[in-house]
Amino acid sequence: MFYKRIEPHLSLKPFVECYWVIESDSNPDQEREKIIPDGFVEIIYHYGDSYRVSSQGGWEEQKDKLFGGQIDKHFYIENTGRTGMIGIKLKPEVVALLFDLDMSIYANKVTSLSDIPVLHKVSALFGEGHYEKTIEDIEAYFLSLIPQVGSHPIQRAVSLIFEQNGMLSVQDLSEYLSINQRQLERYFKKYIGLSPKKYARIIRFNYIFELMKKKDHNWQDLVFNAGYYDQSHFIKNFQEFTGEDPTKYGFDEKNMANFFLKKLES
Repeated sequence: MFYKRIEPHLSLKPFVECYWVIESDSNPDQEREKIIPDGFVEIIYHYGDSYRVSSQGGWEEQKDKLFGGQIDKHFYIENTGRTGMIGIKLKPEVVALLFDLDMSIYANKVTSLSDIPVLHKVSALFGEGHYEKTIEDIEAYFLSLIPQVGSHPIQRAVSLIFEQNGMLSVQDLSEYLSINQRQLERYFKKYIGLSPKKYARIIRFNYIFELMKKKDHNWQDLVFNAGYYDQSHFIKNFQEFTGEDPTKYGFDEKNMANFFLKKLES
């Protein structure tokens, strides 16, 4: 499997985390992949064969153009043939700010772009050409939207969570922003789709993968550096988002989850 992460134009860095491409050169055996919460939302185009997604105990075939909202639990997808995917990984608040979507509607959902009228222009950018040309067209479109983005407290709230690697309380966040907690909860529900507490927990969980890249760690140091009270609390949190014990998780395996969470080409 070919994995490629592409950095956005400098002017788009406050809005786009990255673009990514995943391809397989041949028609491989059916492979099941785990998708794990990473705190971002995505627009995805399948230009290869379709994927199936686990849904309510069964499996259903995905559409070719999709919007993925925030997730707070893992799920599985599997290919039906040759893989060809382009993704736009967006900062968590950007879609709501640009397109006035209520992100709570899309939490823990992967929705066809055809069902979201305000994203039809984005959908039209995905063509049949090479992924580099597609990403070039996407960049031009999002650059044209930048002037429409005003300042909003949710942007600073998200920045603070990332700056602190998720290690701050809702009370701390409220005080930093001079916003009462009820208003902060409302902002997160609309613009992120999750509560500020749950979102901060996801970002702290993600920081584990950043720490794992350093290789010179032990579990005790990792638990402490990731801000967990003790190892049992850390294990419970890790299992919540991955369904696995951290000592059994394949951090070095070549798969989609590690590609996204470790932010490296696998």
